[in-house]
Amino acid sequence: MHAVATTLSHRHYTVKVYADTLRGQSTQAFDQQQPYQIYRFGGLKPVRRRWKGLRLTKSVRQGSSGNVILCDTWKSLEYLPSSLKQSARILCLAHGMEFPDNSTPQKRKRIEKAFAKADRILANSRYTLDRLTSYLPDPERGDVLLPGITPPALPSAAATQQVHEVIKDRHPVLATISRIEPRKGHDKVLHALPALINDHTELTYVIIGSGPDKPRLANLVEELGLEKHVIFTGAVSDDEKNAWLGQADLFVMPSRAEGNSVEGFGLVYLEAAFFGVPSLAGEIGGAGDAVLHGKTGLLCDSTSDTAVKKAIHDLLADDSFRQALGQAAKTRVESDFLWPKAIDRLIHFFHC
Repeated sequence: MHAVATTLSHRHYTVKVYADTLRGQSTQAFDQQQPYQIYRFGGLKPVRRRWKGLRLTKSVRQGSSGNVILCDTWKSLEYLPSSLKQSARILCLAHGMEFPDNSTPQKRKRIEKAFAKADRILANSRYTLDRLTSYLPDPERGDVLLPGITPPALPSAAATQQVHEVIKDRHPVLATISRIEPRKGHDKVLHALPALINDHTELTYVIIGSGPDKPRLANLVEELGLEKHVIFTGAVSDDEKNAWLGQADLFVMPSRAEGNSVEGFGLVYLEAAFFGVPSLAGEIGGAGDAVLHGKTGLLCDSTSDTAVKKAIHDLLADDSFRQALGQAAKTRVESDFLWPKAIDRLIHFFHC
């Protein structure tokens, strides 16, 4: 939301952000540096949400006409009065995992009641829109608003050198950047590596991030004898992350569904694309809007070891094909997904 607020401010919109106080952190310096006003609220969640709703409602009703309220989730709608639609246009963003297939009747009623207060519900992918349609009082209120990204900074010379020292000119380099949890598909990539290493003896797989599934993956690396080919970096800075993307030949994150947990879109695919790196993603979820199959990367059956292995093999076997996908991915993200362009999609919904 920071990037949205900043970009709108640079377009000469008057922006007010109603945000939570960050426990144990001082935000005064950050807040004062922004080109928009920030009002922060503390306390228990129900208390601060209620106060945000009351403060926002008062501001809208005392202000001029033409106001637009952008809610980051359906929960932000709950404490707004239904009558506020008479004074402002209300938009609500929606993400994939918020709308499970097995919602309790109580939660479904809460979501439906909240959505009734909004003029438009904007899903981050076609997949998310499909999931939330049954919650809408009118399906025509739903639409897709593909997200944007802030252009990643080019990595520093120091970070790039650090990566070079780790990989020691070994290629191809596969990279996954994510929280380490089962649905991200690290295990499927690991199972594919023994066969791939037969053709690519210097192959290196870099797992960037931290999370609860790391011990299981570390054991799997040992079981498969992949210690010389797999690197766990742990959590890294943005500079280090960008240095790894700058050296990667292929970004691999064949996400799958685990219970109600699923990839709603996948901004990290766009970050990889910015560096000209094509992606392998799963067919399940919203990644198909981030990675165009056969154009900016490949989609595969992420539940199948065989399918993941074949997709990686196909991408590594043809350098020209892989590089063409990477260039197309870079062109697409630069033309359609950087915030100056992405914000135009949001502004469109201010009026329709």
